[in-house]
Amino acid sequence: ALDQIATAHRRLVAAVDRAAGLWPDRRAWTFDPGESLSFADVGRRSTGLAAVFSSRGIVAGDRVAVMLANRAEFPLTWIALARLGATMVPLNPQYRGEDAGHILHHSRATAVVTSGDLVEHVQEGLGHVDRDVPVLLVEQLPDAGLPDPPAHRVAAEDTVNIQYTSGTTGRPKGCVLSHRYWVELGGSLTNEFPHLGHEDTMLTAQAFSYVDPQWNVVAAMLAG
Repeated sequence: ALDQIATAHRRLVAAVDRAAGLWPDRRAWTFDPGESLSFADVGRRSTGLAAVFSSRGIVAGDRVAVMLANRAEFPLTWIALARLGATMVPLNPQYRGEDAGHILHHSRATAVVTSGDLVEHVQEGLGHVDRDVPVLLVEQLPDAGLPDPPAHRVAAEDTVNIQYTSGTTGRPKGCVLSHRYWVELGGSLTNEFPHLGHEDTMLTAQAFSYVDPQWNVVAAMLAG
């Protein structure tokens, strides 16, 4: 089954929905401090969040910057945007002013998702952008009561992330990462070393704005 999704579907959203169907009650994520979500919770809440984003005008092809601490809403937002065919642009929550502004400007972000504790950092960055960009606070987004998001046929080559480098050799550069990239990478951690399986637990201690925690999310979805 892992080979099938890694070689045929190659879609992040297919991996999420497959996990929700196979292991609905199994714990998917625990955030400390914070909440625990089952695989079914991840499927349901990411679909609901996609509907919220759609109601706020986010459509396929949009690039949405996300500045959040390590909380469930970060990977849920990532998956929700992927359901719509939109692209996540992660923003390091340590960024201020010109650093955040460079990525917001260069990525041509059409919206920013953040939280109340980080909104000032986002506003500093938007001060370096010469256009209006709406800011959505996760604390103010509804979690129920909206119709399902519009149907979008996700292709393996659709862009899921524009993941910016750390900028050690100049201005950060945007790496364009597709559904195929994420599922083949996550699949390699299940089909090859370290052969992750449903009895394993993964500890992630990095910020979700980095690429490694996102690898772990995909691998865990594939491995159960």
